[in-house]
Order: sequence, then structure tokens, then C-alpha cells
Amino acid sequence: MMKKLWSILLLAGGKSSRTTIPKQLFVVEQKPLICWQIEKCLEYHPGNVYVVLGANYSSIRGHLTPYPVKIIHNSSWDKGMISSVKIGLESIQENQVFIHPVDVPIPGKSVFTKLLEYQCAVPTYQGKKGHPVLISKRYYQDLISSAQRLDHWINQSNVFQLVDTDDPDILLNLNTDRELKQWQDR
Repeated sequence: MMKKLWSILLLAGGKSSRTTIPKQLFVVEQKPLICWQIEKCLEYHPGNVYVVLGANYSSIRGHLTPYPVKIIHNSSWDKGMISSVKIGLESIQENQVFIHPVDVPIPGKSVFTKLLEYQCAVPTYQGKKGHPVLISKRYYQDLISSAQRLDHWINQSNVFQLVDTDDPDILLNLNTDRELKQWQDR
């Protein structure tokens, strides 16, 4: 298999309206969640990690200084996650990108390895779709031009391979203080 250039786009631009502090700053293993996520990304793929920040930019940005990541500021974060996806894709040059929300824990490396067997792929666990989503550069402009949310675009594009995994974490979505705490306490 030919090695392709790929990157990870970590979406961390949301307001975190359902938590008492920005989710990105929730403490996991004595560090902010966003730093924990970045470290996992860098462990799997040193370099080529992009992070989109939006709401709470100034309170989060300083935590990222030690990391060799490319930071993208989404000033239109209030238009939803798709605005972060689009501004992120405009900055990415690699042939493929994993799109991953900060409030979904980075799954095991085997998930990334399985998805990279395809141009565009969505991991599944017990028939349910999860993250990260892998998109080929061939489709970046289609998604940037679309008026749809990411999940709707994926469902209607007919280019994604559904890839069964054994990692239930692909389905996690940590939206509240309680969900973050339950995940942390596992």
C-alpha cells in the first residue's frame, strides 16, 4: 500500500454551552482535554495536526503553545461545527484528513489504520457511525461549498466506506459536565 500524506483536523471551536467551563479545558490526566487530545493525535501522527479554535479562543490558545500544531481561528464559530470544518479544510494541503471533534475522545490507533485503507471512511461500532471521519482531498471543495452539516453531507455523498471497528469510544460525545466526568472516571 502506497503511503499517503494525511492530517488530523481537531475541531475545538464550540462555545461549550452545556458545560460549566469550556470542554476544551476540562481536566483529563492533569491537563486540559484539548491538550490530551492533541497529545494522542501527535502520538499517532507527529506533525500535520490542525486545531480549529473559535469561542473562548484567547483562554484556550495559550494552552497549545507547547505543541507543534497549526492553529486556525474560526471567527464564525457561532455558525456551528460545519464552519470550523470548512475553515479547517481551506488550510489543509494533505491528501486526506481525519476530522475529529474535541469532545469525542481520540480512539485507538487501530481505528486510524483501518480507515486509511480507504479514500473516504466513517468508523462504525455495532452499526452506529462515529469519529474520526476520513475525507480525501478530492472532496474538500465539495464539502466547503456545501450548505449541509457534515453528517448530512456524508450521508448524501455516497463516497464513504463504513468501516466496522471494535472501539466503542468512536461513539462517545462528551457534551455535559456529567458525561465528561463519567468518561474521565472509567
